[in-house]
Amino acid sequence: MRRRRKRLAASLLSARAESVDDLVVQDVLNFFEDLGTMLRSRYLEVGPTWQAFSVHTRHYWAAFGEKYVTDMRAKYADQTFYTEFEFLARQMDREERRKRRKKLGDLKLSSTAIAEFLEDECKFED
Repeated sequence: MRRRRKRLAASLLSARAESVDDLVVQDVLNFFEDLGTMLRSRYLEVGPTWQAFSVHTRHYWAAFGEKYVTDMRAKYADQTFYTEFEFLARQMDREERRKRRKKLGDLKLSSTAIAEFLEDECKFED
């Protein structure tokens, strides 16, 4: 997964988001979709999931996921695309607010924070 995240992060940094190959995007988004399914089905608990995946979930959702998902839903007239990834992102935001005692608006990721996250993702060793 690290290799896949690295490939997506590099694509997002080097190209306009609209030109990123769908297969590169879907490799990563499908992982978060599966994680969201497991969380919703209660195979995973929110606390440990937040500890392990919150940073990645929140940053990829903000960097690309939300726009990509919205576009896919409109393109195919299907509101079910990546509903579990969206659920996961919302749950991670909710847990982040609870842990840090912040309001939703106080936790919005800046474009600088997103870019720094993507740059860090590109540093993974293959």
